[in-house]
Amino acid sequence: LACEAVSCTGSKVDYQWFKDGGPLPRAIRPRLSLFGAGPKDVGTYHCVASCGPHSAPSASAVVSVSASELKKQSQFEGPLLEAAAAEAAGKVEDALALFSKAALAAGEENALGKAEAVIRRAELLVRVGRWPEAFKEATAALGLSPSLSGLARAHAARGAAAMAMGLLAEAESSWETAEILGGVPEAGAQAEACRERLKKFFDARKSSWDAERGPKRPGGAEGAEGDEDDREARWKKAGWGNARDADGFFKGFPGMGSAAGSGAGSGAGGRSGRSGGMPADLAGHLQKLGLPSDGRAGMPGVDAVRKAYRTRALALHPDKPGGSKEAFQDLQRAYEALLNALGQA
Repeated sequence: LACEAVSCTGSKVDYQWFKDGGPLPRAIRPRLSLFGAGPKDVGTYHCVASCGPHSAPSASAVVSVSASELKKQSQFEGPLLEAAAAEAAGKVEDALALFSKAALAAGEENALGKAEAVIRRAELLVRVGRWPEAFKEATAALGLSPSLSGLARAHAARGAAAMAMGLLAEAESSWETAEILGGVPEAGAQAEACRERLKKFFDARKSSWDAERGPKRPGGAEGAEGDEDDREARWKKAGWGNARDADGFFKGFPGMGSAAGSGAGSGAGGRSGRSGGMPADLAGHLQKLGLPSDGRAGMPGVDAVRKAYRTRALALHPDKPGGSKEAFQDLQRAYEALLNALGQA
């Protein structure tokens, strides 16, 4: 559904969609999309465009669902209801199987339904403490959910699983994203807890680095360059996020492959002194966050990366003019890759 309004004075136009006379939450853009429309979406819709003290309603649009679509919905909703009953009865394996059946029944035509089934499966896995499975399901849900509320829930499930697994960069990026998206009451407190744990991690890593390096050697002392080469070799071997790969769940995420890892040492603070500048993947992530990427200043600190992410995330929020879900998720992946790069340095 679409509503286009023009202000003769050039002032900003605000929109609010209504269904059966009642305002719809978060429906404040010119277009209203009904993903996987079902019986609950049947009704009469209209939009009110406002500009200062003036407002005007649009014509009404009646939404109905065909008999064939209702049949498809029943094939999806039946297993979903059975899964909820099995979960309430403590039959975890039955519930998980039924959630998978619901996702399969929803198929590609019902993106919202499929995402809901996968998210609920991930949330159940979190509740029973099956962290790697929960992490995998929640990560898959990030690419499925067309709704912002579903995306926030998927990030919350992913953040909880990542925190339990000790994947601090992944936990922080997901909880912080859930907080920015809104709708998850505990996201703010969990994001703050992640920030505290990540700070302790970086403080401990710095102390370990200082202890490993030992007293600074005089310029040109034998072995100094060798120590630097050894560290560079270890960074190359470890790669970005190597310890966090969690059975390959990060394959396809920017900055998580061996190519990114091969340059981590030279990009993380400019310690290696090698020519060639900053690795392309790392520079790309920095550019997405609006941070310097020419390598001359080295890697920014975690606080600078976090601040840049929050600033850009608020600007690219799908509810904001000019924002989109795709750009928002791409930014979150870049942020997570940078946190991992900092952790490996």
